[in-house]
Amino acid sequence: MPQYSEGDSVSRLSEILASELTGLRTELAGRLEQELERILAERFRAIARQVGAELEAVRERARGAPDRDWAALPIEERRHLEAQRFARVKAAEIRLYQAEAVARGRVRRNLYNELNAAIDSARQTFGQEYQATCSSMKDYLHLELVRVLAQGDAALLGPEYPGPLV
Repeated sequence: MPQYSEGDSVSRLSEILASELTGLRTELAGRLEQELERILAERFRAIARQVGAELEAVRERARGAPDRDWAALPIEERRHLEAQRFARVKAAEIRLYQAEAVARGRVRRNLYNELNAAIDSARQTFGQEYQATCSSMKDYLHLELVRVLAQGDAALLGPEYPGPLV
């Protein structure tokens, strides 16, 4: 077994510690970046929903529609309006964040294959948040997916698309 001097041992230990520190910094930076991206995406979605609601109100006022008194609306009607807004926002987010996949899906006439994770996630949330809580709920999400992603042609969603939730 070779003999190491105290200076060699300290030097080797310093190298090991520096290497470990570099590895930890790299790992931590990766984790921080992922968490930051998650937080930013979550915040962006919240802002997009808020902006969508504000834009909708502006459009309604421009059309001469009276301002809605949300508190005066029956709960079921409010749930329908919330579900419609959710569906519009989800379809717009998919179109915005996954524009390349949307374009590919349209060309291949199989949007669902290209976007199944995003569509399935939106369908699950819509089903739990809206359809499960309101017996008269329509599948506004399906209607928006057809309108926004498939440009009005439901066949572009593809044969694997499970269809409306109703």
